[in-house]
Amino acid sequence: LLLDRSGSMQRGGLIERAFEAAVLLLEVCHRIGAPVAVWSFAGDCREELGWDAALSPRTQQTLSRLPNACRGGTEMAEAIEQAGRELQKRTADPRLLFVLSDGEPSEPVATTAAVARLTPIGITAIGLGLGPQTGGLARIFPQAATGIVPADLPACLGKLLTERLLVR
Repeated sequence: LLLDRSGSMQRGGLIERAFEAAVLLLEVCHRIGAPVAVWSFAGDCREELGWDAALSPRTQQTLSRLPNACRGGTEMAEAIEQAGRELQKRTADPRLLFVLSDGEPSEPVATTAAVARLTPIGITAIGLGLGPQTGGLARIFPQAATGIVPADLPACLGKLLTERLLVR
């Protein structure tokens, strides 16, 4: 999961809903034995939870800081590149990169190119647009769900996980 923590995610409780979706993703993946990692991005990209991290109180504490870490721009291209490099090292099938954001990246052309580079190396990027003005993400991500009502995000992510992981 690549989670937007730019300044705009503070409005309307978006980061809180994104945090809930991250917790759901972690719980589901851990229960079914699917490896999962969480990165966040704004002006930089950082790993919040590594592949082998347990769902411990320390992990929960680390992730609980995300709602207070929103600031900066939406440097999505570099974050996709970094997460893609890490995901490429994994042998899992399928290799999915969920990218959760509330809008347009700072550099849409570079972001589109970064997403396009993932497919040939066996990574599927799925854009999740949180909020009403996220339709532009569908031009960047060939697989996208946009205009997601914040309260519906956990259910939307759960549905996508079921479609991509559990049905295999």
